[in-house]
Amino acid sequence: MSGSQSVVVKSAGLHTFNNYYGSIPSGALLEALNVVIDRGDIVEPRRGFHQYGTTFLTSLDRSKQLISYKNRMLRHIGNQIEYDSDGAGLFSPFLGTLSEVESGLRIKSIEANGNLYITSDEGIKKISALSSGDFSSVPIEMAGGVKALELDASVDYSTEGFLSKNSACAYKLVWGKKDLNENLLLGSPSPRVVVENVNPNSSAITNLDFPVPTDALDGEHFYQIYRTAVFDQTTPTDPGNECYLVIEDFPKIGNITNYTATNPSIVTSNGHNLSNGTQIFLKNMGALDGYATVSNVTLNTFEIVNPSLLSGTSGNWVQSFINIQDITPDDIRATGTLLYTNPTSGEGTAQSNEKPPFAKDITLYKGYTFLSNTRTVQRLNLNFLSVQNLVSGVSKITITDGTTSNDYVFRGDFETYTVTFDPVALGSSYLAGTGNPGYYFTINSANDARGYYCWYASAISGAEIDPLVPGKIGIQIIISPSDTPNQIVTQTSQTIFNLTNDFNPDLPLANILTIENSDNGPVSGSPTESIPIVGFSITKDGNGIGEDTANNFVLLPKVPIGTQNGPTVSQQLEEISRSLIRVINIQDPLVYSYYLSGPDTIPGQFLLENREVSGPAFYVYASSSSVGAEFNPTLPYSG
Repeated sequence: MSGSQSVVVKSAGLHTFNNYYGSIPSGALLEALNVVIDRGDIVEPRRGFHQYGTTFLTSLDRSKQLISYKNRMLRHIGNQIEYDSDGAGLFSPFLGTLSEVESGLRIKSIEANGNLYITSDEGIKKISALSSGDFSSVPIEMAGGVKALELDASVDYSTEGFLSKNSACAYKLVWGKKDLNENLLLGSPSPRVVVENVNPNSSAITNLDFPVPTDALDGEHFYQIYRTAVFDQTTPTDPGNECYLVIEDFPKIGNITNYTATNPSIVTSNGHNLSNGTQIFLKNMGALDGYATVSNVTLNTFEIVNPSLLSGTSGNWVQSFINIQDITPDDIRATGTLLYTNPTSGEGTAQSNEKPPFAKDITLYKGYTFLSNTRTVQRLNLNFLSVQNLVSGVSKITITDGTTSNDYVFRGDFETYTVTFDPVALGSSYLAGTGNPGYYFTINSANDARGYYCWYASAISGAEIDPLVPGKIGIQIIISPSDTPNQIVTQTSQTIFNLTNDFNPDLPLANILTIENSDNGPVSGSPTESIPIVGFSITKDGNGIGEDTANNFVLLPKVPIGTQNGPTVSQQLEEISRSLIRVINIQDPLVYSYYLSGPDTIPGQFLLENREVSGPAFYVYASSSSVGAEFNPTLPYSG
């Protein structure tokens, strides 16, 4: 055997660049195929790669991120998150879509409270599943609580209840949801609204109205109504913010089994329990998806507008605007759950549960979630300064993103009643002393906020009794048998002016009394009366106009002149702000709005907030420089 040989049992690994002026290390390999050196000097065969999971739809598809959740593999492909449905690689997509924050940057995620939180181009999203068996039915949804919109409250004088005479209370609204991992998430409360019973003779209940935010139209969110204690207003007292739970319920939901290709379409939804005028949101009905108003209700059907003459046999609906009554006695209210943002018993408004900001990265450390490269939702704080320079039907503001624009027109006019007394038929003692109960006529304040009955009683006999017209506040007019017809008309005018701030009766002209509403807004129905005199009559002119949500009209309050009754400057600013907020929250596709002013701040402050954390930038401008100057900061205007 020529040359010398030696046995080498140690490997120095692959040697690919020879040094001709030196030596090759002992144990160096010139070729190493399908082997690995995981431990010093030991060469082992490389383990093979097993193809895992179903193939992609095309050869260009790539799994952009792999995530482990509930002991299953998840993969991000295109704009979908897919999950291993059988533990052996059969992947199926979750309901909903999810795209990375920006091209080339992989999604990031954490698992917390049993949920999976993921970054996306729309903000932080989440998947909430109790186990992998829930994956087929749970959606990819936005993380965070739903922020409540404006709550409107009014007194219902037709029913006696918890709201005692000459008293007030305050309300707040909260939206909540409990996920599959039993996490209770309550969103940010609505701005506070105060309601006052001005009737000096009887108690009342309240009516509550509010829209359902888009994120709460999933049929899984519930609403909670919180109320303060009732405070006597003989000496004006602010009700404060210590609120207790009085109502909790879900918006109505239902399934649709058929809808006809007619306009209006007859929709079949067995046992729907809806009423005419109810506003709903339609889902899973193609081009009909969106908001609709119910009409011609029967036990199992209702009608909706269907201009495209579509038909089908399936769909769903969710109530999108809620009208309820609060009849909860105050002693029951006092045992209710305290609102988590209460200033004394809770954590304060600074701890309101807002949606998480837009973020490019997310991680969990020491039980706390950290977000990086964040961007919050676009907000604009505005303050009405006055309404003096706003012209009804002309002045407006516009909210736009450069593509979609909505105009909001301010308008207002008042209703006027004309009361005619026949001087011949009207004897000096005819209205008082013979009627039992007392004779009366009715008038309503602007926007039907309050209804009144004006009834006559004798200053001498006192024989009349209060007619107690249901749902209305009594105004007693004292007259004497010796009063002339003109004196009766004058006494009627003065009594109405002195006992309520809702009207401005003019000085009587002969036998005619003109009663103007002290604020702008429509009045429904016609006035009634029980006075059995052929020459007596009462009519209204129908000129009252104000807020009209469907047509983007915002209430322009009346500015009283001289000693007239009417809203104060503070009340004017609050009225126009809240009206604008109501219309925006129903009509605007870009922003939501919230009233910010409280008892200790200047009135007329409100917030415009982008509906989506990733939504397009919005802009606000006025129709003229004088309109823009009514706001702080001053709004720009279009020529």
